Amino acid sequence: MAKYNTATYVIEYELAFDNDNPSSVLDKLEKTAKAVYNDCLNECLKRYHKLIHDKEYQKLLKAYKTSNNKKELNKQLNDIALSYGYSEYSMHEYVKKPYEYFNKKLGSHECQKIATRAFKTIEKLRYHQADKVNFKSKYDSFSIEGKSSTSKLHYCDDDLSISYGKYKYKLKIKRNDIYAQLALLDKVKYVRIYSKTIRGKRRWFVQLILKGTPPSKNRQYGNSSKVQGIDIGTSTIAVVSNDKTEMIELAPNCKEDEHKIKVLSRKLDRSRRATNPDNYNNDGTITKGKHKWYKSKNYIKIQAKLKDEYRKLSVKRKQSHEILANQIIAESTDIRVEKMNFKGLQKRSLKTTINKNGKINSKKRYGKTIKNRAPGMLLSIIDRKLKYKNLELKKINTFQVKASQYNPINGTYKKKQLKDRLVKLNEEIIVQRDLLSAYIIAHTNDDLETIDAVSCYDDFNSFKKLQDNEIQRLKDSSQLSWYIH
Repeated sequence: MAKYNTATYVIEYELAFDNDNPSSVLDKLEKTAKAVYNDCLNECLKRYHKLIHDKEYQKLLKAYKTSNNKKELNKQLNDIALSYGYSEYSMHEYVKKPYEYFNKKLGSHECQKIATRAFKTIEKLRYHQADKVNFKSKYDSFSIEGKSSTSKLHYCDDDLSISYGKYKYKLKIKRNDIYAQLALLDKVKYVRIYSKTIRGKRRWFVQLILKGTPPSKNRQYGNSSKVQGIDIGTSTIAVVSNDKTEMIELAPNCKEDEHKIKVLSRKLDRSRRATNPDNYNNDGTITKGKHKWYKSKNYIKIQAKLKDEYRKLSVKRKQSHEILANQIIAESTDIRVEKMNFKGLQKRSLKTTINKNGKINSKKRYGKTIKNRAPGMLLSIIDRKLKYKNLELKKINTFQVKASQYNPINGTYKKKQLKDRLVKLNEEIIVQRDLLSAYIIAHTNDDLETIDAVSCYDDFNSFKKLQDNEIQRLKDSSQLSWYIH
């Protein structure tokens, strides 16, 4: 049967428990789901290893890189994979064994979803998107979801509950939460349950995957005729339109949580070293070989605190991004941004460089900053909100436009070093680099590959005035000082 791509959104509710419907049932269900997942992951990994060691497969893989007929080679590679039972639907067949072994505690749909999840994990290895796979331990949380409204785990709209076999768990809905009540009027496609540990207490939540668009929350959408250019960095975002120029720090309210995480991480490291001294060399590095790590009671307490701090950081960061996305969309709906590879920026540098003192420079890049500020998440939130109006975030061709190199006054290109945050366009005019890039992006043509040089030149004086006001605002507030000097 063909799949239909309909508008979908997700809403979360907490589950309520009583004596007849205890949380222990879901605890056991999660334990079973993790066992099924680990079994499927292990089997899929065996099939994958057989596949990659096949001589014919290796031969075709080498030819694939230089071949002009990739479609035919791709078919041959998939045929070899199928011969080893390496496919999503082969894993659906395999999962019948653990499904029967656990006396059908999990529904068939839920088991198939787990098998798909295991297969997609191994696919990341196959396409070099991951270096290794991780099996689920007894300490890890694990979500369980169905495939439709008829799955064993499903939503009952007659009494606003989640049904699993003979058990029913009511949704916790606040009386004044109009949004949560209106969302339940839409059709539920399927449900997903999972647990969270909040301030040391384990709580269960359900995500309802609903058909349609979310209820209106007085979200404002700006004029589609106005163009906004966005230049997003690892921790800041520059937003420019015809009447607005702004440099904003991403998730500024998360700084305190980031500091707490840093302190707890160091405390955890000291505790681990004190408990496992034999696993370290005299210089503090970990000894080679396999190790057995012991955790003290204090270590486990600190670990729980650290996990809770990460949870708080995640919630605050998402909330901050949602607010900022609403502000950007309220300005206009024609939003343009460069294509960014944040995963590439997270990786360590491959080059080994030596500084003027003869020491090797650190190969660290922007991994921690991107993890804390999540610039990619902001872009995905903006895109999601635009799709409610059948629009999308427009991504320009970075290599064709070269926004950071373009000079709007004389139409020339010049490469700049990363440390140069202020750009000298001529003897008199100096502008902030990120704001200038956002301005250039806002003046791209509809093909998203070329710059409208005429309008870019004509509107520059207006941009320069707005940019000077923004720089003065940042100086007065002592914000983002590194970006304006």
